[in-house]
Amino acid sequence: MKGLIFLLILSFIGIGSIICTAWLPAVPAQKMPAFAGSEACKSCHHDIFNDTRHTAHYLSSALPDDAHIKGTFAPGKNEFVYNQWMVLVLDKKKMFSCRRLI
Repeated sequence: MKGLIFLLILSFIGIGSIICTAWLPAVPAQKMPAFAGSEACKSCHHDIFNDTRHTAHYLSSALPDDAHIKGTFAPGKNEFVYNQWMVLVLDKKKMFSCRRLI
């Protein structure tokens, strides 16, 4: 009997929440503005723009290319071995990849 009462209460709550949400007005979807990029800010915020180019965050999130990688892309010299199961390989075509040796 208690189980039946519990199921009835639970179904009334479920049906009630469905009915209440059906009466809510639809919220129009808002289009978020696209990221303009840091170059768009350069003309007004020249000092801040130049300062950010020397931060660790900017330098560490740059794409791997000859200007940003202190090393070589040459095969055989472009690997970093973390341990016996994992090696980081830097490749110009694939950016970077991590492969397991097992």
